[in-house]
Amino acid sequence: MSLLDRNLYQGQYRKSIEKGKKGVAPEYRLYEALFGSAGLPVSLFWCAWTAKMSVHWIIPIIGLVPFAWVNISVFISGVLYMVDTYMAANGESAMVANGLLRYIFGAAFPLSLCKCTGD
Repeated sequence: MSLLDRNLYQGQYRKSIEKGKKGVAPEYRLYEALFGSAGLPVSLFWCAWTAKMSVHWIIPIIGLVPFAWVNISVFISGVLYMVDTYMAANGESAMVANGLLRYIFGAAFPLSLCKCTGD
């Protein structure tokens, strides 16, 4: 569990339960993605700018560590947001639909970049 989730979301959830409310808004799950997405361009530029022969090979690899953290934080917060939004009964269907669209776009997007010559 991340620090943002533990301090922000769980804190708000405890306060709302103490006040007798049902819970907090699902948007509180997206703060981790908001703060984590700031690391995406930093880590990608780090990896791209250091990927040359004059730089040791481990430096771009180290730049991919924050990229992996950002991907995980954005993905997990998105999944938790969908589950909180659609509740337990429909959360699984929302995750399956999200995964299916992700795989379809992942397969179709590279094909749209191809330059077909007709040969």
